Amino acid sequence: MLFRQRRPRFTILDLYLPDISGLEVLRQMRELDPHAAVIILTGHPSSDLERQARGLGATEFLTKGLKLETVVLMMQEALARPLPSPAPSPRTSGRKIPGASQEPISLLFVDDEDSVCAFYSQYLIQCGYQVRTAKNGPAALALAEQQPPRLIIVDLTMPDMAGVELVRKLRERQVQSAVIAFTSSRDERLLEEILDLGVVDVMEKPADPERLAIAIQVGLILTSR
Repeated sequence: MLFRQRRPRFTILDLYLPDISGLEVLRQMRELDPHAAVIILTGHPSSDLERQARGLGATEFLTKGLKLETVVLMMQEALARPLPSPAPSPRTSGRKIPGASQEPISLLFVDDEDSVCAFYSQYLIQCGYQVRTAKNGPAALALAEQQPPRLIIVDLTMPDMAGVELVRKLRERQVQSAVIAFTSSRDERLLEEILDLGVVDVMEKPADPERLAIAIQVGLILTSR
């Protein structure tokens, strides 16, 4: 449904979904858009699955556990590929991977649960990011206005200020940081509302930290183009 309505430029798709096969999702995506960049990311690869996915038009077929730099280069290649004709590899185009500079990229992680903030922030620090945390919307708003981060990860269901309201206030105050939304809700109205505010991704909570790191790289690539 969201792919049909939004037609994203880039999709990361897991093959093992609880209610529908990832291959079936890919087939439906290709019926809607033959050229959208779709990267398969799976922890259980096989040559047969890769053959089926590529037969359905997967842009790339990647295995969890690859070095992040490898995944980022694949994403850059997929995003740079013109439609429908092929192009030279962007690996020689002189573009830099976001985060590859000496200055670490700043992130802001916003969640009312201390354990969630601690877990994800520690992982992202190990990935080389500079991470600040906030337990609620007002604190996040103050931090973002004081020193805008490159990207903000926001829980949508916080008691003091809902994530949607926080993102709306950030935009009203001209804070242009990229935003990834975290949510355990499947309320379509909520998802539509947060997508209308221009977030680069919506991730189901709890999220695999490796997938979050990839989503952050996608967001940085998309907002630096």
